[in-house]
Amino acid sequence: MMNILGVDVGGTYVRMGTLRDGKIENLVKRSSAEIFSAPGGAAAGLSQALKEYAGGKKFAAAGVCIPGTVSRDGERVLNVPNIPGLNDVPLRDALTDALDAPVFVENDITMLTTGDSRRLGLERGVVFGCYIGTGLGGAVLVDGKLLRGRSGLCEPGHIAIYGLDRPCGCGKTGCAEPYVAGRALEHLLADRYPGHSIAEIFDLMSDAELKEYVDILAHLLASAVQLLDPDAVIMGGGVCAMSAFPRELLLERLAQLCMAPVPASTLNLLYPVVSDASGVYGAAVFAQNSLIL
Repeated sequence: MMNILGVDVGGTYVRMGTLRDGKIENLVKRSSAEIFSAPGGAAAGLSQALKEYAGGKKFAAAGVCIPGTVSRDGERVLNVPNIPGLNDVPLRDALTDALDAPVFVENDITMLTTGDSRRLGLERGVVFGCYIGTGLGGAVLVDGKLLRGRSGLCEPGHIAIYGLDRPCGCGKTGCAEPYVAGRALEHLLADRYPGHSIAEIFDLMSDAELKEYVDILAHLLASAVQLLDPDAVIMGGGVCAMSAFPRELLLERLAQLCMAPVPASTLNLLYPVVSDASGVYGAAVFAQNSLIL
């Protein structure tokens, strides 16, 4: 029986679990602050946490998802905004030594898309993952394998849309992310609907606000759909999981923006279930796939 370790690194928690027979077992959640403030630096702290989780047990491989930029070869973490101790760190080698097993380090959205693709039975064909949380990230899989560009980046949140002018964290203006991601919704809530929960935002929006939100997101998705002609678009992340997220309006507007009869009539937007184990599962599946490939 092949056991794969999945590790979901976040700014608040690090989650670890074991993939066995297609399911995550022994899920553990630990404080990121505790792990990354350990003596010896962030890589040493994470290495020790994984050793403690393993408890001497041997893993066939481990997958580690990082909420930031990873080098194209997976050897080095380049930039993690919420965990500066991991910036420019050769994390793969450190964790490989700690576990004495192959370790695969990758961006968290890539691994989430990999895991959700398996759960949804999408391991063949072209899949575009669009994940909306605090920011907006994405990934493209072809027959379960990551499609990598020259730099290994996939940043749909930074697709420039004509007429948009808000400044973006990337330094540009015109990106979709400052209009549709979680930070934008939090700003709207504070400005227009103080005293309410962010979970209510789509119920609180005026018709004009909701129309603008859907229109911008649909333009972003239409760009990807027309370029990739995907078998499915996975709409993941905390924002898409909100109970009042405008799924039907988004599908209707996207169909209007795409060529007809196809892909407009064949659009397939899927919404995976979000859980504490989602990132762990995706990381473990990515590692399992990497061993096979």
